[in-house]
Amino acid sequence: MTTSLQGFGFSPGVPAFELAKVDSFALRTTWDASARARVGYLVTPATLLYATGGAAWQHFDVNSACVSAGCGGSTPIVVTDSLTKTGWTAGFGAETMLSGNWFARAEYRYAGFAPTSLTITRQFAGTPLFTNFDVAMRTHTATFGVSYKFGSLPLATN
Repeated sequence: MTTSLQGFGFSPGVPAFELAKVDSFALRTTWDASARARVGYLVTPATLLYATGGAAWQHFDVNSACVSAGCGGSTPIVVTDSLTKTGWTAGFGAETMLSGNWFARAEYRYAGFAPTSLTITRQFAGTPLFTNFDVAMRTHTATFGVSYKFGSLPLATN
């Protein structure tokens, strides 16, 4: 996921120059991971409904570019930062046997991460300019899949 805002003069929080649409601020997630437990209930011999939850991790990159004349020669022109955050995740899903060893799954998962304070620092005529901002990441993920189990399946007993 990438979120970009065009028209920032120096960095977030500073009014954009109308002619400076080339200046930008972008936030991009590069990867996420989770370690979760599942607990469920067989509603039929072939269909499992379950809840899942556990720890989550997400890596994101921040990029602020100030290339227009309105920046007045501030340096550096491009400021980047990256961070991996730890959070939590919870969701629910369903898994069912289609035929033989084929299975289908659908899952929804929410992940939340505590706000992170970041600072963009630039120099303007020898004076440092600091812009602080918070990034609060939350994700909603829906996954669908089909899988094949190799080997024989255990026989269902009543």
